[in-house]
Amino acid sequence: MTPQEEENWRACASALFGANRMNRVPEPALAQLLRRLQHHRAIEALRNYREEKPFKGFYIDKFAAHLSEADAADEDGTDGADSAAARLAAEREYNAQLRERVEAEKADEWTQFRELPERALVAARERGAALGIGTLDRDRGFRLLAIDMYYGRNRENWEGPNARWQTAQKTARKPLQDDVEAWRMRAIHEIERLRVKLRDLQLKHGEVVDVT
Repeated sequence: MTPQEEENWRACASALFGANRMNRVPEPALAQLLRRLQHHRAIEALRNYREEKPFKGFYIDKFAAHLSEADAADEDGTDGADSAAARLAAEREYNAQLRERVEAEKADEWTQFRELPERALVAARERGAALGIGTLDRDRGFRLLAIDMYYGRNRENWEGPNARWQTAQKTARKPLQDDVEAWRMRAIHEIERLRVKLRDLQLKHGEVVDVT
């Protein structure tokens, strides 16, 4: 499992068995077991274990037994359709929880951003302009920059001449809608400048070509 998948499994286990019961499970043994498992198979075994009657709580050896049963079903092919359905259900649940976590993180970022003092925002706008990233409140990169600068986090992204976000300044970005007209006028002026330069070179070398 990846760390994100393990986090999802633990959330499902707490929901099915109760956080208090899961907190009593020996952590080293559980962590070692989870790292070796496939996410969808671990979720399937977790649900099968919870349906066991009578319900007596969560024990690693009992959970491992349900894992063995799921493996055996897959090997003899008798439960292929159910296993596939369980895998899809686990993936859907994982993706749903991932989306919820992302939305929760964004909401937390907004809360932290709104609590920043004005001096922190001013400093972040100056640094954001130097890095070549958007400096509007609606730009998530700017909000993260302002928060990280104020609390001194993730310095490798924004601090020093070799900051990771510095590369954004070297990459041409499509102009925002508000800047389209200004971008178009700059392009026209640049074209006219190049035409004048080309005419001068052509006259200098005795050859005139229509460049209109």
